[in-house]
Amino acid sequence: MSKRPKSTPSFLLMVACVVAGGALYLQRQDELFARQSAAIPLAEPVAVTEKPLVIDVSFPNSPSFDEIVERPLFSETRSPPEPSPEAPKEVAPPPPLERDLFTLMGVAISGAERVAIIRSKKSGVIQQVAVGDELDGWRVERIESKSVVFVNGRVEETVEMQDISGSDDARPGRRAPRRPGPPRGGPGGPETR
Repeated sequence: MSKRPKSTPSFLLMVACVVAGGALYLQRQDELFARQSAAIPLAEPVAVTEKPLVIDVSFPNSPSFDEIVERPLFSETRSPPEPSPEAPKEVAPPPPLERDLFTLMGVAISGAERVAIIRSKKSGVIQQVAVGDELDGWRVERIESKSVVFVNGRVEETVEMQDISGSDDARPGRRAPRRPGPPRGGPGGPETR
């Protein structure tokens, strides 16, 4: 078997030719662009006068729509449907709204963001809600510092936070008084803290 001569010098020569050709091409493009931009004169500034845009938006009068009503497009006969002889059915009134469905557990307000923690009295599930959320058909309308306002249609219900401290003296930011506990360290021993 005969050995093939190494083609490394010819490969390097080919790469050098491609690089040199690319450099010449880019240099030629720069010269052409410079000539073209020099040949184009700059335009003189033109004063623009603003004219108010007037659009006539007028709707056709009502009689021109009568033809559409008389000959409906999506009817096979192109005639209006005949009124049905059936008398309208009486609609049963909606069932009365359930009220007092939620317990307000807490409210968090940070800047414009307001969140309330609500417990459903039906299921006992505790959920975090924001303004606009819905629970059991009721939408959260407002969240205040100690209450949440729910709306269902035109009915509004306010759920207020319950005072669970058990004392009349409970104020925000105050702790309940400490109750004495059993002594630490055993009977008769020193108390450790």
